[in-house]
Amino acid sequence: MSGQSGDTDAAIAVVEDFLAAVGRGDHAAAAKHLADDVVMIFPGGRRYTTLEELAAASARRYRWVDKHRTEYEAFRDGGGDVVVWSMGTLYGENNAGVRYDGVRYVDRFRLRDGRIVEQRVWNDLEISGVLRARTPEEIEPQWRAADAPPADAKPTVPTAVPTALVRRTAQATWQGALRGGAGSLGFGSGAAGPLPISLETRKRSGDAAATSPEELLAAAHAACFAMALRGALDAARPDASPDGQSVEVTGTCVLRIDASGWTIDAIRLEVSARGVPRDVLDAALPVAERRCAISAVVRGNATVTVTVREEDTDA
Repeated sequence: MSGQSGDTDAAIAVVEDFLAAVGRGDHAAAAKHLADDVVMIFPGGRRYTTLEELAAASARRYRWVDKHRTEYEAFRDGGGDVVVWSMGTLYGENNAGVRYDGVRYVDRFRLRDGRIVEQRVWNDLEISGVLRARTPEEIEPQWRAADAPPADAKPTVPTAVPTALVRRTAQATWQGALRGGAGSLGFGSGAAGPLPISLETRKRSGDAAATSPEELLAAAHAACFAMALRGALDAARPDASPDGQSVEVTGTCVLRIDASGWTIDAIRLEVSARGVPRDVLDAALPVAERRCAISAVVRGNATVTVTVREEDTDA
């Protein structure tokens, strides 16, 4: 595992150095990281094999662009290549001299023997309309550069720009005393509920008359991890069809009750992935663990373990 971690860390360093060199216009330094048969694929199917070719095409679209590189993910795929995802936002200046910021991008790099053999680029430059704007006022507020520096001064210190703040609500109501009383849980989305909740359900595993905070936490963790894993599998093989594949995650929340109080000690996630080769699943699991938002909240407060149900996973 340490060898694989070293490979992925080195690959991330290569991609970071490459993107930094491209951002400052140092094509000679950037080209050192490219394989002889590299291909760079941009939105609309535009394909380039040299940085000079890419720069000439880019000059027709904008004066300059750079990246707030806020997140990296890397793993070794089933074929032995290292795949690196770079995510963040774009900032720059269009050909009318109008500056923009906060435009989402995702780059996927494939590295072989330490060099980049493929770069695939996705971004919101076209749908945002920032390249067509003639004045700052024509750019939507979320993509407008704040406190733009003088026209001849290029920003050099990237800052993270949130792309979304999503809020979800739920309401719990309890009637009567804790012992002998009862409660209900409603969801702001209206997708389910109201669900009954009870003290006895929390204390006894076999009581199925109502749900509990622990069962809901297990459900939330399983759902979040399942989506994170599916996303990691898609990233590992973006050109492969997921037809016939399914991901199932069973979450178990362990509540310890003793004289000191009630404590959630652990959450166990059991994964099955039908139709997914085991080597691909093994590469995707660490990525899913890092990207699962519920795991990030729980980690450090309770033990999170992930196991694979062997009989449901392709060899």
